[in-house]
Amino acid sequence: MAWRWWHSRGRRHRKWLPENDRMFVLLLYAYHETEQAHSNLRHYLKHGPIPTAQGRQVFVVNGPHSLTPSDFAKDDTIIERENEGFDFGAWAVGLERAPNEAYTHVVLMNASVRGPYLPSYEERPWWRVFGDQLGGESNVGLVGTSLNCWASLSETHLQSMFLMFAYDRLADVVEPRKLLSSKQDHTDAVYRGEIPFSRAFLEMGYALKTQLMAFRAIDGVVTPAAARNEDGGVLYGICRRLLESNAHAGDLQYPGEYGGSDIHPLEV
Repeated sequence: MAWRWWHSRGRRHRKWLPENDRMFVLLLYAYHETEQAHSNLRHYLKHGPIPTAQGRQVFVVNGPHSLTPSDFAKDDTIIERENEGFDFGAWAVGLERAPNEAYTHVVLMNASVRGPYLPSYEERPWWRVFGDQLGGESNVGLVGTSLNCWASLSETHLQSMFLMFAYDRLADVVEPRKLLSSKQDHTDAVYRGEIPFSRAFLEMGYALKTQLMAFRAIDGVVTPAAARNEDGGVLYGICRRLLESNAHAGDLQYPGEYGGSDIHPLEV
């Protein structure tokens, strides 16, 4: 059993949760050193690491770096290798070398992500905030931060700097399609990595979930029907408006490319 805090009339209480409501998360973190990446990793290790009671962290360090063992917790797995295969290759190695534990969820992350940033009223840890969005009536199978509408709905996908899914999805979605494998270049990483990853979940009947407020009309949920433009054109309408002012093929992360403004940290 596990505890969860809840509030009633300003008072803080706690209640028992069933064992299957607990999360034991496997974090696969792809790192290639730049000044910004180093700063982002140090920020994460200070403010957001998953404690050993709630998961394991595997850091795949690609290429030369200035990191030391003292930067990490004693139960973290650190893998040093040549800088090859891009994030998907790194995550594949991380998954292969991860400690053998009873995981419930998997997080894929790279060092372009800076966080976590949570509002003061949010008491859940970041992995719970994202993990709690899985499942539900919409059958959400893959949660991310930002969504890319790309050039058409057929290529709509969650951007791969941060993704979370249930561990069981490795068996029925990820591994049969070899989605975690080395990529040759950036184009290969996008067209044979990032886009197919989301599309595989949609093809298996799972929905995608983004945090961006631009998609609040659909609660951030992209269902398989919406991705086929069978939702009455709601998703298409949102994407069309965003693409009108976007010069980077639907990538909303660029400055000024999120409907003419920037994405707020609390959105992602």
